[in-house]
Amino acid sequence: MSRKKLTRFSCLANLNNFRVKFFLLKKTVSFFTRENLLEVGEFSNMIKKFSETTELVESNLKKYQLAGVNFLVLNVLYIIIAWWKMPSVGLEMSKVVYGGFVVFFIVVLILTPLILRGKRFLVQILAFIYGGRMFFSLYFLIGGDAYPAVPYLLPCVVLTFYLLGRAAWDWP
Repeated sequence: MSRKKLTRFSCLANLNNFRVKFFLLKKTVSFFTRENLLEVGEFSNMIKKFSETTELVESNLKKYQLAGVNFLVLNVLYIIIAWWKMPSVGLEMSKVVYGGFVVFFIVVLILTPLILRGKRFLVQILAFIYGGRMFFSLYFLIGGDAYPAVPYLLPCVVLTFYLLGRAAWDWP
């Protein structure tokens, strides 16, 4: 483009930009008329109420996020300890046992994002499951019929139960 055309083009662009700004300014000024001032006040009240509700949701969501991350970490630790303390098994049985570990890990990976999103009903169900696992592990540990890894695995189950319950029922 020549310099003359470029100058015309920039002048037109500046003129169009000015027209758009003037139009937006005119619309903004017309919005704040006496009739609309009441609506603006209602809008600001609505924003305040929304900010108060989001603060409550964010504080609860932090509990769910903490529970979700720890659910993943503690269950991975659980799998590692169970694998470490597992007695030797035959070739046929090892496929079943290792397949069970893989399936358990996949289930944990599926449930973790749901916990992170704050699915309360799911967290309550998982808390009940982990509470049952905790009490049955304690029962068998006291009875002496426990799997050799139970004393090592029990802290993971108890801590997972507490963090899930804390998110689900607002425990301290």
